[in-house]
Formats: sequence, C-alpha cells, structure tokens
Amino acid sequence: MTAPVAAASSSQHKQLLLVLPDSNLVEDFRHAFLGLDLSARLIGEADFLADQRRLSAAVDLLVVEISPANRDAFRPLLMFERPALLLVAEPKLVAHLQINPTLDYDFARLPLDVAECRLRLAKLLWPARLELCAPLRSAGLEIDQNNYQASLAGKDLGLTLLEWRLLRFLVAGAGRAYSREQLLSQVWQLDYFGDLRTVDVHVRRLRQKLGKAAGHLKTVRGVGYLWQE
Repeated sequence: MTAPVAAASSSQHKQLLLVLPDSNLVEDFRHAFLGLDLSARLIGEADFLADQRRLSAAVDLLVVEISPANRDAFRPLLMFERPALLLVAEPKLVAHLQINPTLDYDFARLPLDVAECRLRLAKLLWPARLELCAPLRSAGLEIDQNNYQASLAGKDLGLTLLEWRLLRFLVAGAGRAYSREQLLSQVWQLDYFGDLRTVDVHVRRLRQKLGKAAGHLKTVRGVGYLWQE
C-alpha cells in the first residue's frame, strides 16, 4: 500500500519513493519538498523489500531510513538500482552498509534538518542545477539557501553564518516549536560545546537584526522557540 505525499509537474519533474518506518517524518518531508519540482509516495519497509526492483525502477530517487531494527534487511544496498538518500540517527550504522559505487548516495542525520534535507535532495536530483532550491520566504523575509544570505524587504540582514543557520532552520520548520537541545543539535551540530544559554544569546541577537520581523520569532515558554508566519 502506498500513499501520495506531494505532487507537481514539469520537464524536470522527479519521482521519489519514501521508505519510512516512522510516519512522523512525512510532515518534515512535506516542508523539505517546498520549492522542488517532484512528487513522492510513501511505502512500508516490508512492501518495498518484497518488490524493490520494480519499485526502484519507477522512481528517480529512494529515501530510506536506516535503523538498528532494519539495518540487516537493508545491508546489501547493492540491490538498490537508483540513487538514494539514507536517513540515519546513528552515524555508526553507515559502516554496516555496502554502497553501490556506480550510484550517487547521500546521508542525512535524524532528527531531520528540513532545509539541509532540501539541499541534499536537490543535489541528488539536479546535480547541475542547485538553483532549483528556491529561497525560503516568510513575513517579508527571504533566505538565500545557495549563498547563505538573508534579507528583509530587499535589505541584507548581515547575519553571521550561525545566525543564518538558526534562522533558516526555524523558518523551514515554521509553526513547529523546537527545544534548545534540538537547536543545539541541529544548528550548532559539532561546532559548539557549551550550555543551552548560547541559544538564547543568539536568538536575542537575531531578533535585533530582524527588526520589524522579530515578532515572528516566538518564545514558547517551557519549550524553546518557533517561527510563526
């Protein structure tokens, strides 16, 4: 049984197959697909493994979540006949996989960074046309995902790279509250070793630069922050 996830059409239109045991990721991918000319459908692991050759042949890209529970079933990735974006919560799982050297693969770490996922999808599907990754727009704000810039009403905000990454992450997941721990993990990643207060400091600086748009960067008491369109 498959379920539609997104739809579009053009000469550069691409087809994806999502093999996801965690249905909670579907909403993340809806956001990741924004600005990309593709359609996708969702399928369960068992259904995919039972007929993977036919299913793979019908799409341009596979998106597969690899977990300790399914890594043995997906260990022989040479069976994949299409490029794939592999989702992993634990990087060490990658060591168990046999990658087909003739195909393009990429990896995205869970929990998913929606904006980063969009860039990885664009790179795999249109390797010579990353400009297809459209800017993020919200409340007069425009975030250029190719040149790491952000502007408000056409005026550059002069963000540092870390401020840009924080803003991009929140806008890409607009309407969802993120804890300080999640922001440190997804935005700071391996660049920072410290306490949660650094998130508050950077949010304060970001609000100062956002000016009239600062009201969209909301504090969620007891949770963290969200971007409200």
